[in-house]
Amino acid sequence: MGNRTRLLLPLYVLIFYILSFETCVSIKMDTNNMYPGQSLSGNQTISSGNGRFELGFFKTGNSTAYYVGIWYKNLTVETVVVWVANRDAPLLDPSGSKLELTRKGSLVLYNQDEIPVWSSEWSSSNTMDGSIVAVLEDCGNLVLRNGSSSSPSDVVWESFDHPTDTWLPGAKIGGSMMSKEGQRQSYVSWTSSSDPSPGPFSLGLDMDGTGTYHVLKNGKRHWSCGNWLERFSSFSTETVDKNYTNMNYVSNKEETYYNYSVTDTSVLVRYKMDVSGKVQKLIWKDGSRNWETVWEKPKEDCEIFGFCGANGACNQFGLDHCRCLDGFEPKIPGEWNTGNYTNGCRRRSQLQCNEDEKHGFQVIPNIRLPVNDMSLTNDKSLKNCKSACLRDCSCIAYTIGYDGNCSVWREDLLNIQYLSYGDNLGKDLYLRRLKAELAPSRVKTKMRIERITISAAAATVILIAILVLLVSTRRMTSSSDTKPADDVLVLFKFGDLRTATKNFSEKLGEGGFGSVFKGTLPNLAAIAVKSLKCQGQEDKQFRTEDSKILDWKTRHHIAMGVARGLAYLHENCRACIIHCDIKPENILLDADYNPLLSDFGLAKLFGRDFSRVLTSMKGTRGYLAPEMISGEPITPKSDVFSYGMLLLEIISGRRNWETRDDENDNYFPARAAICISNGGDVLSLLDPKLHGDANAKEVIRACRVACWCIQDEEQNRPSMGQVVQILEGVQEINIPPIPWFIQTIISC
Repeated sequence: MGNRTRLLLPLYVLIFYILSFETCVSIKMDTNNMYPGQSLSGNQTISSGNGRFELGFFKTGNSTAYYVGIWYKNLTVETVVVWVANRDAPLLDPSGSKLELTRKGSLVLYNQDEIPVWSSEWSSSNTMDGSIVAVLEDCGNLVLRNGSSSSPSDVVWESFDHPTDTWLPGAKIGGSMMSKEGQRQSYVSWTSSSDPSPGPFSLGLDMDGTGTYHVLKNGKRHWSCGNWLERFSSFSTETVDKNYTNMNYVSNKEETYYNYSVTDTSVLVRYKMDVSGKVQKLIWKDGSRNWETVWEKPKEDCEIFGFCGANGACNQFGLDHCRCLDGFEPKIPGEWNTGNYTNGCRRRSQLQCNEDEKHGFQVIPNIRLPVNDMSLTNDKSLKNCKSACLRDCSCIAYTIGYDGNCSVWREDLLNIQYLSYGDNLGKDLYLRRLKAELAPSRVKTKMRIERITISAAAATVILIAILVLLVSTRRMTSSSDTKPADDVLVLFKFGDLRTATKNFSEKLGEGGFGSVFKGTLPNLAAIAVKSLKCQGQEDKQFRTEDSKILDWKTRHHIAMGVARGLAYLHENCRACIIHCDIKPENILLDADYNPLLSDFGLAKLFGRDFSRVLTSMKGTRGYLAPEMISGEPITPKSDVFSYGMLLLEIISGRRNWETRDDENDNYFPARAAICISNGGDVLSLLDPKLHGDANAKEVIRACRVACWCIQDEEQNRPSMGQVVQILEGVQEINIPPIPWFIQTIISC
């Protein structure tokens, strides 16, 4: 018996080892567990229980380096890796290397020379040897836990706590309030698409309980995101978005983090810190052939923190994304010529400390405020804020900030961006400059008005003169009392106008309230004079002799000219002037197609101390703002509504109510608003006679601003000054909502 036992013992041991070997291979190939003493090598892998993820050795592209990682299994695209163990220590020979779960319960990766190059690094002093199991969970998380327990409290290590570039559902961004910075869950890009070593970009969370997240580049802020820029943030507490995710935010004494879950199990979702420096959200639907990018930030250059450097302002939709603030110039002009703006701008003339009388302020409208070195006070008065800045020699700018209090800046201004109309982050910044620099800008005016005609009205035989204004050129000179007083309207005597028009001998045309005559002032400036007649007569449309089809360039020029003229009336005259009857018949064109505003018979003039004025309902239906129809007090925004209607007619080449046989939707403003709001083909709104021959960006801007102009609520309409900036491309504009009055027409 003893001999038989001695003979069988080696055979029993041999069978035990054979079974152990076969069991190890089976576990590595077919299950999601690894046990102490087992390892992976070569093309051996383990999979998650749902078959969605796989762990093993991989390489990227034509690279000869190998890594251990986790990737999506059985997708019809190239391997998408979501986690890498040895991203700093590539392997040359996967067959001679191995990933082993040691008897002490740690995962260790050995290279072909059996040298450890990576380990899971955790303290196993309180754990019995041989009790740790490695499991690849259904969510893609590789965990080490005590025995077969599925309790989270028994997990001693997990890959979700040591992420690379991919944020999976269930994983966190943030971490423990007590942990060191390096132990928090931040996501670091690959160096390149074929090199998983840590790149320059990282996605992380500020641990101050504000929910502010950020993207860093080489440890410095790269993307302007966070709590104070809500429009850049897609993360909010327990919010379900339309792209299949439920985002959750947790902040307490122990930890602060975001995580998310997927609302549709048939859809794969992942966030990625891409090598480009963008955070991307990608989804994969059953039956898909590619990953779809449904969200990414920063999407535009202007969202990159400090993209234009100090004292540089970013304009995403300008020809050049960066430009120096007025009074500044590039520090290194050669770099700006190559598109490198990081060194920013410097003042052309330095401020003179303790000489406040030589300083003034220039307003920079509708911008994202600088973020660096901002000092806040509890004073909410803009006047007091200005005084405080003047008294402080180091103060270079001030405004009322996002919190409603005075904000001042004492260092170079960083991260300024010109914003689009409708963006609620837009603020006016008051930049300190030398008065000597400011004076010329007042003469030029920001609107760069080319010329405009203004008229004054009286009863029965009182005539209206339309004065053509030229930027920084002629001033009115006359032998009679026709000189302008500062920036108010010029008043003409009847005799002056009769002389200028040669006794009203050359008739240009006729409008609803009188005839228009050509005239010439003593300084040879051409004018148009309208003689009023009694109201109530049939409206006769004034048409130019030329019925020529105007190309888009000319139409855009006309639209710009009218906008500048209205902006001048609203914002630059000493007394604000509301025209009250903007329509095509009241826009005259000279030989060069420069637009001239005419027919001021209904115009309202009121002082700057008043915000609105009462008027009876006069004007032309189809162009009247809702407040004019209802009899409410009006503001310059009433002209803005009329301009929007006019602009739609310029774009379409048709009357807004004009019927066409090939269209069921006869009301063009409704068609335009729906098209723009739904992201339709805006060029389809263009006059078909132009055959699509137009600057697409200009057409889109014009259509959007027109639909903002015709909003029901006047506070939702832009000012004419903003309209000018939008049409010029200096300021971009968001997609407008469909006005309520158009929605009621649609529903009828």
